[in-house]
Amino acid sequence: MTALTHAAESPAQQFARLPKEEREAKLRALSEAEQWALWRSWKWWARPSQLAPAGPWRWWVNRGGRGSGKSRSGSEFICDRAEAFAAAGAEHLIGLGNNTYSQVRAIQTGGVSGLRAVCERRGHRLDIGSTALEGSLGVRRPDHTADQPESSRGRNFATVWLDEVSRWKQKVDAEGGTAFSNIDLGLRALCPPGLQPQGVVTMTPKAIPLVRALLSGEHGDTVVTGESMFANRANLAPSFIALVLRRYLGTRLGAQEIEGVLLDTVEGALWQGESLERSRLRIPGSTATEVLASLEAAGIHLVSIVVGVDPPGGRTECGIVVAGWAWAPDPSPVAIATGGPAVPHLYTLDDLSLAGAPDEWAPAAIGALQTWGADRIVAEINYGGDMVSDVITVRAPLITVETVHASRGKAIRAEPIAAMWDQGRGHMVGMFGELEGELTTWVPGDPLSPNRLDAMVWCGHSLLPDLASIDSTQAYGQTIAETRL
Repeated sequence: MTALTHAAESPAQQFARLPKEEREAKLRALSEAEQWALWRSWKWWARPSQLAPAGPWRWWVNRGGRGSGKSRSGSEFICDRAEAFAAAGAEHLIGLGNNTYSQVRAIQTGGVSGLRAVCERRGHRLDIGSTALEGSLGVRRPDHTADQPESSRGRNFATVWLDEVSRWKQKVDAEGGTAFSNIDLGLRALCPPGLQPQGVVTMTPKAIPLVRALLSGEHGDTVVTGESMFANRANLAPSFIALVLRRYLGTRLGAQEIEGVLLDTVEGALWQGESLERSRLRIPGSTATEVLASLEAAGIHLVSIVVGVDPPGGRTECGIVVAGWAWAPDPSPVAIATGGPAVPHLYTLDDLSLAGAPDEWAPAAIGALQTWGADRIVAEINYGGDMVSDVITVRAPLITVETVHASRGKAIRAEPIAAMWDQGRGHMVGMFGELEGELTTWVPGDPLSPNRLDAMVWCGHSLLPDLASIDSTQAYGQTIAETRL
């Protein structure tokens, strides 16, 4: 892996700093066509960290804070590669990847920094189909046009652009592959002389195994670049900068969300990446039905499932997490040596958190309950009062809503749940980048109150209500058995 950090200005920024007379003289020395070409040139506007590095690398990881210009880099990289393949008259298959196809369309192909806008500026044509396996990018040349179908997986790619992989859920398929591993294996197409299969990953990094593996070069020759949000402040609305600073300034997440720094180990965090990874279950299945069937096949019989809801309370995101519990062997060394009784294990099944009003998060919570066959919704009412249960029951009157009030501090509520991972009795069924990012970076006392973490903690306390008060594992197991069975 080669690590690069840039703080240099773009040629356009450097030009803007010249005295007016010198700027005007340089412009007069250019023809109108040259001035127009300069105006349309990405190399003129881009900062060094936004340009694809030279060299025969396989992956370019462009990591940075929010709003640092990563999406524009990805779009321009795709167009650069399309032009190179078109000039060689070669077939070119491009893959775009994101957490959902709607995010591919909204972020990677749409918006002011997306492919469509970049193609229009360069005089190319981008057509997006109705499914994730359709699309073409036409690059005009005097003698020919090359078209590149867009796909997300399962093809021989020459070029890929993956956005925010640290947020992907990374479900496992029947062959044991994930979305990223399938794309990685698909980046293998024959390329014209001087070119090779290459992919760019744009992200604000989070301390999950995939990100660590990418940054350490485990997936091939990797080059890393990145910048702070402030490097791109001239292109950001002051209100956006104020919002990010208000939300993250003074927190450990600020280094991640503003500077793009990977917070691999945060001293004082209740969850550590090692414990999450050690007990993770890579269960095949991309749907709730498939995951539940795989758990049953593995001998994990869930006794109860709930949907935890932590309402926004003035913030922009509602935490919606699905979890269940089951009897499983006690992983402690003593119990293993003596053949101790089974104990409750907690399984995080899904994270469906979203930003939006009650009209958006309430149907999402109801849908989660129905999809996973959950017993009830457990929702915090500190901020919304009866509104939280009302917006759910008015849409689905027969659903059971368990309301809880946070009478104790977040750390006190979270500690016994975090302890289950330390004991090997808490499990992530798959990978949940956003949720795990909150778990491994929040430290008691931080002003930021993570909604996903809260929703998962409420699940744990609802499923295993005596977790904090029963000292004996065996007695605790008996109590739960009497309560739930």
